[in-house]
Amino acid sequence: MGFRLLTAVTLAATAIGVSNARAAATTVPPVGTTDGESSTYDVRDPFWGEASRACTEVLNGHLDREGEPIDVVLGILEAEAADETPTAASLTEWSDALSGEIARAEAIRSALAAFDLGGPAAGGLWDTVVSAADDAVEVHRTRLAALQTGDWEHIVAAVRSTLGGTGTSGAAFEVIDASPLRGTDCVVVHSWRMPADESITSEFVTAVTDACVTVANRRLASSFADDNAVSLSFLATVLDAEPTDALTVPGELPPALDRIVDEWAATVADFAAIDPALAPTAESWTAITAVPAARLAMFEARRDAVAAGETAAILSAYDRSGFAAHPAWDWNLVGLDGRICASLQH
Repeated sequence: MGFRLLTAVTLAATAIGVSNARAAATTVPPVGTTDGESSTYDVRDPFWGEASRACTEVLNGHLDREGEPIDVVLGILEAEAADETPTAASLTEWSDALSGEIARAEAIRSALAAFDLGGPAAGGLWDTVVSAADDAVEVHRTRLAALQTGDWEHIVAAVRSTLGGTGTSGAAFEVIDASPLRGTDCVVVHSWRMPADESITSEFVTAVTDACVTVANRRLASSFADDNAVSLSFLATVLDAEPTDALTVPGELPPALDRIVDEWAATVADFAAIDPALAPTAESWTAITAVPAARLAMFEARRDAVAAGETAAILSAYDRSGFAAHPAWDWNLVGLDGRICASLQH
């Protein structure tokens, strides 16, 4: 690859924007968490679950596999790097692609705006979610207008002057990411695309993400995070203990484990309700459903051991060597990295 072409491709990569980089991330924070200082948001307010589900529903209503605007940018910069003047057919193809992207963005915005969400808990945040891609649409309009002139130098200049200007704006992303909507589909509703793998269908994506938002919202509205904190605190105590040490079980642990078991049982049921035939492969779906099943078995064993009150049983249930038997979710297997599923705690 020549230097000019390499430079063009490197520059074009920045045009993917903040949101697409976030969408491609494989590590997503649990829904409802924020970085830094404690948020003043009331995570139990119904707004957060309603907003999260709205974003999932809207995104699932616009599951496009093709038409990435970055392909237009790459095509233009590659042609410039090769000192080639594109044909009229290429200009038309690029114009059509951007027109389609603008129409898609406007449809997503309208669908989000149709939800009457707000109130004290939101603090205007829903408006930020709705308008997060407005800057990107203006960039697409600028590029489209240049393409429609047919003036090649003007087209290249328009593209170069707007590199890095697509996707969710940095300011909007920071506001959303600092709220309980962190990790939800509201972060990627304007940017996420279906994987290129055509074995991953829109029906499958919709079914699984619907289940994930159900699980996430149920956990957000419950004591799941607090119960996990109690469980992890006791886990640290057990791992520091010697086999001869007497273990003191805190009073809040047994009911916390009961609730954690109930939640994982519900999660298992949510995923069991999805038709396995929709999955891209039987193996990938088996790997996904094995995670909640393993977590359920693990917490059932811990609950039973704690209830028995025998140190040996507790040490066995919390045995460090058994952790490897409990896999973590790998949503890349089914093309859902970046979606709300990737934020589910396990």
